[in-house]
Amino acid sequence: MHRNSASLLLVVLASIGLSAGAKAQLWAIPQKDQVIIPPVRTIPASFFCTHAPLTGPQNGPKSPPLQQKDIAGWPGAGYRIFGGMPPCNWTTTHTEILGAGTLCWGGVEYSAGEWRWEPTDTGLDVLRHYLPRNNGGLLVNLKGIPPRAASNPGADGLVWAPQVYRGSSSTPKDMAGWREYLQRLTMRYRGVVQYYETPNEANHEMKLAPGQILEMNRAIYEAVKRNDPKATVVGPAAAGTPTMAEWVGEYMRIGGKDITDIVSCHFYGQPESVVTTFAQVKAELRRAGAGNKPIWNTESGYFPDSQEAGGPDKSVESRRAKIVRSALLQWAVGIERWYLFGEVNKTPDKQAFDVARRWMAGAKMIRCAVKNRIWECDMERNSRSFMIVWAGPKYPFQLEEKLEYPQNAHFQVPGRYRRMETITGESTLLTARSIAVSPAPILLLDR
Repeated sequence: MHRNSASLLLVVLASIGLSAGAKAQLWAIPQKDQVIIPPVRTIPASFFCTHAPLTGPQNGPKSPPLQQKDIAGWPGAGYRIFGGMPPCNWTTTHTEILGAGTLCWGGVEYSAGEWRWEPTDTGLDVLRHYLPRNNGGLLVNLKGIPPRAASNPGADGLVWAPQVYRGSSSTPKDMAGWREYLQRLTMRYRGVVQYYETPNEANHEMKLAPGQILEMNRAIYEAVKRNDPKATVVGPAAAGTPTMAEWVGEYMRIGGKDITDIVSCHFYGQPESVVTTFAQVKAELRRAGAGNKPIWNTESGYFPDSQEAGGPDKSVESRRAKIVRSALLQWAVGIERWYLFGEVNKTPDKQAFDVARRWMAGAKMIRCAVKNRIWECDMERNSRSFMIVWAGPKYPFQLEEKLEYPQNAHFQVPGRYRRMETITGESTLLTARSIAVSPAPILLLDR
């Protein structure tokens, strides 16, 4: 838990000119000067997790079984696996998997009473083999209700891939069938899957109210705790600004807090926006009596053709910088784990993710502050101090072209620092005390 979560919340709300219950147009709120006191503990390697495939590369409409070569070198201390992947042709009676395996209900019970686990077994074995030491384990998102079992068989979660999600935005019409699937799943993968996550983005992708998903999620919790007591239930995998916090708060108030071990939210958007959105989520959790629960960001990232925050982000350099800034600020506010989503095993995403992990894992963050849109995070590792600095946007919730990064920004380097390193790995000795800063973070070292 964040050691000063209540204080952080008040500081953040005051800094943006809001009371605890106030509303505002987020995109119109400028970045204010503020200081964040991060968690006191050492940043664990398990903070840095990614999404991994359960099948091999797509080959037209087909996916071969996952092989060791497909996952070798994959970044992250732990992996999140979507239950609804790869694409399926779902009919009202059976499922045709256009690939090697999936953990969704229709992906293991192709038709009523016809269970096929072998492709999924293969993928999980490969993923487990390549998890690093002291890893973060496997998290499975239980997404995907086949049409034959859906109360609304035509409910599509996403228009871009209806063959994957047809029916998945629905709750089960037959809870007994849902419970049987969960019983078989949690028994089969006891000790293999460490975390089970409720269906993806019930508030955003599925467009369901908290009360509509509660009993479906309760069945997940009961099955996990009965069959694999060491496993953890993560949820509700909510997304969307500015309504995410309110939805999560209502879900917790009506009973979700009793069936949730770890709260999961998707903090998409500009990296600096997480300071405000986390405070909003935390406030709702506290009001619901769930303020002590850990919070994970189980999905967010930056893509070449992203529409995050309402605008495109096609710059490789920008994407690389945002990944590093996101890691820093998520830890600063109190998020305990981040699952990066996107092209995580390709440059520049992997390179940026590895830089963030190398800079942060095993260190303590002492303080993170912003003044005149210049961010600085004071860090410490093995009694040696270092600092990470960058220039942030004026409007953290704005469109890409309206962020307004500061021009010709400079930072006065404290005298103890003698060397600087960029996120691309370039290291140089400091010859001046004033250095130019940009949205790309810079590491300052004492030698």
